[in-house]
Amino acid sequence: IADLPPASVVIVSWNGQGHLEPCLASLAASDYPADRLEIVVVDNGSTDRTVDWIARTHPTARVVPLTTNQGFTGGNAAGVAVATGDVLVFFNNDMRVEPDAVRRLVVAAADGTTCAAARVLSWDGRAIDFLRGTISFEARGFQDYYGEPVTLDRSRATDTFFPNGGAFAVTREAYQRAGGFDDAFFAYYDDVDLGWRLRLVGLDMRVEDTAVVYHRHGATSRTQPAGQKRFLMERNALWTLIKNYGEATLRRTLGPVLLLATRRLLDEARIDERAAVLARFAPFSRRVSAAPTFDALYPTGGESATARSGDRLLLGLPAESLAAIGAVIETLSDTAVTRRTIQAARRVGERDVLPHFGRAFEGISSFASYRPIQEALIAALDLPRVFTPRSRLLIVSHEAIATNMSGPAVRFLEIGRALSKVARVTLAMPGVPGLRDARITIAGFDPAHPASLRRLAEDADVIFVQGFALVQYPFLAALLVPIVVDLYCPFTIEHLEQTRGRVAAGDPALNADAAGFLGVLNAQIDQGDFFICASEVQRDFWIGALHSRGRINPRTYADDPTLRRLIDVVPFGLPDEDFDAAAAALPPVLKGVRPGIGATDTVLLWGGSLLDWQDPVTLIEAVAALALRRPDVKLVFMGTKHPNPLVKPMRAVAASRERAAALGIVDRHVFFNDWVPYTERARYLAEADLGVSTHREHLETHFAFRTRMLDYLWARLPIVCTDGDVFARLVRSEGFGATVPPGDAAALADAIDRLLGDVAARASARAALGRFGRELQWSRVVAPLVRFLDAPAIAADHAVGLARVRADLQGGYRLSKWLKRTALRAGVTERRVEQLKRLGVVRGLMIIRNRVALARAMRRSR
Repeated sequence: IADLPPASVVIVSWNGQGHLEPCLASLAASDYPADRLEIVVVDNGSTDRTVDWIARTHPTARVVPLTTNQGFTGGNAAGVAVATGDVLVFFNNDMRVEPDAVRRLVVAAADGTTCAAARVLSWDGRAIDFLRGTISFEARGFQDYYGEPVTLDRSRATDTFFPNGGAFAVTREAYQRAGGFDDAFFAYYDDVDLGWRLRLVGLDMRVEDTAVVYHRHGATSRTQPAGQKRFLMERNALWTLIKNYGEATLRRTLGPVLLLATRRLLDEARIDERAAVLARFAPFSRRVSAAPTFDALYPTGGESATARSGDRLLLGLPAESLAAIGAVIETLSDTAVTRRTIQAARRVGERDVLPHFGRAFEGISSFASYRPIQEALIAALDLPRVFTPRSRLLIVSHEAIATNMSGPAVRFLEIGRALSKVARVTLAMPGVPGLRDARITIAGFDPAHPASLRRLAEDADVIFVQGFALVQYPFLAALLVPIVVDLYCPFTIEHLEQTRGRVAAGDPALNADAAGFLGVLNAQIDQGDFFICASEVQRDFWIGALHSRGRINPRTYADDPTLRRLIDVVPFGLPDEDFDAAAAALPPVLKGVRPGIGATDTVLLWGGSLLDWQDPVTLIEAVAALALRRPDVKLVFMGTKHPNPLVKPMRAVAASRERAAALGIVDRHVFFNDWVPYTERARYLAEADLGVSTHREHLETHFAFRTRMLDYLWARLPIVCTDGDVFARLVRSEGFGATVPPGDAAALADAIDRLLGDVAARASARAALGRFGRELQWSRVVAPLVRFLDAPAIAADHAVGLARVRADLQGGYRLSKWLKRTALRAGVTERRVEQLKRLGVVRGLMIIRNRVALARAMRRSR
């Protein structure tokens, strides 16, 4: 609280006295320090005595009375002119805010690198008003999920192209650098325009979903003259793109935008096809059946045939749209001046802006003939190359994304973060998310009722899965989008190692269990389009599995003989964050802090959890022997209690505790920790002297990729480990430390003792770890996924079936098409038909229809 900067809330009102009471009352209840929060209300020439009412009921609010209605943009300009805060917070007058909303918005925006938008809900809190803003290449703004119920999957969002103009915060310096709201806009798309310009000067844009406000949507706009909203939106969208596009992009897009605007005018103009004048054009139009004579087409005499007959050709015309285009043309010279100022102030290129549009090629018109024309223009001008839209990636996690995370959850989170620059990433997890991240959206879902996961999947361009996801949620594989399967964890082999003891016991269910695990793996292999694994050794193994399942076939081999387009290596990575800085920001946790560990003791660190296919017992025995020579040696196991309560403790945990207790070294030389939060692990690593990892000799070891070793690399922590896996070979070849034979406690104790006693060897290991670690940063190791997301594609052998599905769908929806044709013949306009389709009940029926049609087409394609 003490560090919060002075902030000004700016509210614009026009005849909105009835709305202001809940708005100002909620702000009065804000937890922001009153001496640092200024409330500025701009009255736009109201006639409802708003100014007197505020003076009487809210005397601490600063009122700026205007004599005329200057609109949302002019009103905000007047408010900012008198505001004194370092951070500007904008609220509509028909909103009420949660007590912490102002504070959360200001904190998110106060460093001047981010514009923070609030999460806006309907007045009753049941539906979404604003969660994410996206735009098309025609500068038309969209509020994603508007009107949808608030559910677990629709409660979080981070990325947005623009803030909701009625609920956001930005520093004064950034606001002024971007030029502020454009006074000429009056209202509508002013936030799209400002958000675009804030991006041009280098600001990020995100939704601070913990800042919640409630909105009476349209309360003010409904009082405006009919047609005004459409005029302003059409005009302001054109102004926005003319001002903000770079030179090359504007040259490429302005023509198509104007052509499409003209097409929408023609589509919505109502023409009397029975008018006699049209008969003259019958030879040139299929819509007119009469064939006029030459004399009828070119009549003689001074008065035209149209005037003589009194025909009225145009029965209706969207005059607002026509006037908007005219207004843009008339003001081109002024707009050009504004454009030069904006382009001179820009600090980032188009590549840092255009991919964030979100819905670059969204159709605006609902007319059936419009979409093919739009698509033809987009293709002819190769606009996808200009906008390089980011793929929408859905990562499905089976583990919680929270403070305490196991290896798979960490991998999901870090891959999502690393890909956020090239994709719009949503990370879905069971339950309520325990973390927020400015780079990605972390959304929850209920595994027992996964409708919310299905909604997230239907909004994705690519789905990323691991483990049992495709079996648990079969609808994921039924969508016509590429599926990336992460094979980094060979769970079938882990299961074999974990169940070895059941063979001697004659467990009758053993074979069925193993077959079930193998069936899950085979389903992944059959359904995936692109596969990743952790090492080249793993890749060799998985290529064999893919070949035996028929996925390496003439089509996939012809597509890429190296098979890198089918399966590639994405190892567990290292944070790009500097380790020393991360560790320095945390307080000491072990040396001189934890009972039993002295300030000068030597710490051996076992990163991660204790698993049955590892061998912590041999390490404990080695430490017991070593303690006789080195009484200061202390072994710390970072995690013995899995963060997922559904995961049963493995036998290795109890066996390790029992062996340490039998040797009398628990809490003297061996320490068991429950779990270390992911963000706090750097401190444990910083206080360690060696990183250790031991395992037995078996198949799992050969194919394993020990994620704890990546933390040792990040911390430049010399390593002692058992030989036999990928990392042991690196330790030996790169000079990271020492390796020992499996199960040899004496050799292990000697190796630890030698490395601890050799200062030069440890320094050399640290230097080698530092050099090698840079190559394994998350931003680097995800390169194969970056390439895939640049052009997501169904696997070559799946593409044939997909073509059949799409062909089947093209011939589908016969009932829907018949209903639309019947309505049009009955005189219902196409515009009205499309409005009916947006009704909640109709939209729900259409979703069901689409799912049924897709499922039927998928069955027929098999």
